[in-house]
Amino acid sequence: QSAYRLFSVPLKLADGSPDDVLMDDLGNYDKTKWRFYDYQNGNYLEYSSTRDFSAGRSFFLIVKDPDKVIDTGAGELVADSIVSVSLSAGWNFIANPFNFAIPVSALSINDNLISYTGSWSTPGEITELSPWEGYALKVENPVSLAIRYPGEFGTALPKVSGITEAVWQIQIEAGCQTAKDPGNYAGVINGASDEWDGDDFYEPPPIGDFISVYFPHQDWVEHPDLYTGDFREVGKKGYKWDFEIQTTIQDLIKLEFNRIAEVPAEYEVLLIDPALNQAQDLRENQYYSMFNHRNLQVHKLSHRRLKCYFSC
Repeated sequence: QSAYRLFSVPLKLADGSPDDVLMDDLGNYDKTKWRFYDYQNGNYLEYSSTRDFSAGRSFFLIVKDPDKVIDTGAGELVADSIVSVSLSAGWNFIANPFNFAIPVSALSINDNLISYTGSWSTPGEITELSPWEGYALKVENPVSLAIRYPGEFGTALPKVSGITEAVWQIQIEAGCQTAKDPGNYAGVINGASDEWDGDDFYEPPPIGDFISVYFPHQDWVEHPDLYTGDFREVGKKGYKWDFEIQTTIQDLIKLEFNRIAEVPAEYEVLLIDPALNQAQDLRENQYYSMFNHRNLQVHKLSHRRLKCYFSC
């Protein structure tokens, strides 16, 4: 549930097909032994519908047996001054095309850049891109991503994008069996908006058997979407965040609310579960559990909506 990894090859391969790169080392494709996914236009595509390996592109890979070694076959090191990667609107899985680590500033676009190591990271955490690994990047419109060879150009590289320091925030961590989603934030930032602003960050696409927490904002005028970080303006008398939980796992769901002490003392901090018509004071108890009773089919998701309510 948390063992998928984004995988890439920092070479110009003579044959970049998954058959040539993977099957000689992992065996014929067998979903009980290994699985391989591409991501295009908002959808996961499993082998044999995936694209070929190319410099700057990554894929999700999971392998059951340990100590597997993957050799790539014939290829050349990438020595281009700029590697261009075509991005579609939404999430794209990218990679470092060079065989050494490069700074995030080498990317012409680095907003919303995240990585996956059992759960998704938060934008702004990544400082460099390692070879052989993969990263996710979201863009609003189709665009070409330029990955520059570090030090090749005298012009300034783009500033690394991050999240503005919050005045206060609460982190919501969710877990179900070994699946986890820890990087969800509700808080306040000076100059933030009740709807979209540059400090809100998007919910990334889940993979495999998963649990996901997000703030549903498909009703926003600008950038309607699902968000994993939702920040508001400082100084209001009350705040309310609605969030939903999705999971493909039929088991106990555990929530933990961290950084409650950051919330000013004059606010009550309540978790409201409309399904059970009950409220919990998160200052007294920061844990909440529920059971997912539904017998779910693959790709069919259950969701449960809860509310964080702050008042003074």
